[in-house]
Amino acid sequence: MDLESSRSPDFFLFGCERSGSTLLANLLSSHPNIYTVNDSFVYQIFAKSYLEQSSDGADRLRRRFVRYFRNTLANRSTWLYNLAMNTRAKLRHSNPAAYIPPTDDLPGPDFAVETLLCTNYIKNLLAHYLQPLPGQKEPTWLAEYAERFDRDGILRTCAEGGWNTRPLLDACFAQCIPQEHRGDSIVGEKTPAHIYYSSWIRHLYPQDKFIVLMRSPLSNIAAIYKRAGKNLSAAIDLYKSTYHPQFYFLYDGSSSLPVRYEQLINHPQAAMERIYRYLGVEPAEADGDVPRPTADYIKQTYVGADIDPARDRKLRKLLSTEEQNTIRRECREIMERFFPEDL
Repeated sequence: MDLESSRSPDFFLFGCERSGSTLLANLLSSHPNIYTVNDSFVYQIFAKSYLEQSSDGADRLRRRFVRYFRNTLANRSTWLYNLAMNTRAKLRHSNPAAYIPPTDDLPGPDFAVETLLCTNYIKNLLAHYLQPLPGQKEPTWLAEYAERFDRDGILRTCAEGGWNTRPLLDACFAQCIPQEHRGDSIVGEKTPAHIYYSSWIRHLYPQDKFIVLMRSPLSNIAAIYKRAGKNLSAAIDLYKSTYHPQFYFLYDGSSSLPVRYEQLINHPQAAMERIYRYLGVEPAEADGDVPRPTADYIKQTYVGADIDPARDRKLRKLLSTEEQNTIRRECREIMERFFPEDL
């Protein structure tokens, strides 16, 4: 890829894991003038690489061991991976903020990235793209990002003149955009874990639009619970970490557009028109009243590839009345503030 074609995201889509962000990214990409890069991990991996390199000796060794265990040992078996995740959940129970990485010391947009940091960042990013799911041997669809990534070009530029933070991140982000979408007028980015870095990302991109997807804890936690080994405490803690008060600036709409998953599912046309107005584009001509996911989306077979109003009802049936009441008790403050109808 020609590095001169680097570009910044025009908007970021945030949301808790399993909140429906893949579906919304998919729907946005169905618009002829919008493309949403799905799960780029560009910003999370840079932040982790920076924090690892800037930490002291003992902390650096700890971070490297955690990364090695997670990316190498734990991924060799589903059993070992679930054991690691359950152990982490027990250590972090009753302290959901432990899921939130430190971001206060992350570099600004004009920080001069040293060669070692750049090299480690690109290495870690490509390794993430090529990492199989736990217990599997083949990489996921993320390998498509690695296949078209100009690693040599990025590192050559670093050696010749260096990168500042934002130009480096823009160059890496741009390489996640398929060739046929590089001319789209609006391009966004969606990675669930980036909600933890949203304040830092706002510092890097002060003019960008922020969209945050909100989903009731009863269905969102049920979706995490279903996927994460049916560990209810871990699912609750993960959900609560993304609704920590430090992220309220996203949910209160003061500098973002909050979108409720339930509204997107039950009234998709109205919800999408509201988002289009926020992004400053005209609604696409739709075949009928319901927006359709784009046919060439990279995760077309994924759960976020279609609108299914019955999905929430099915998810909530996974939880007993006692488990639902546990969620209401544990998430009471969040529900009183954002989802009082489900109390």
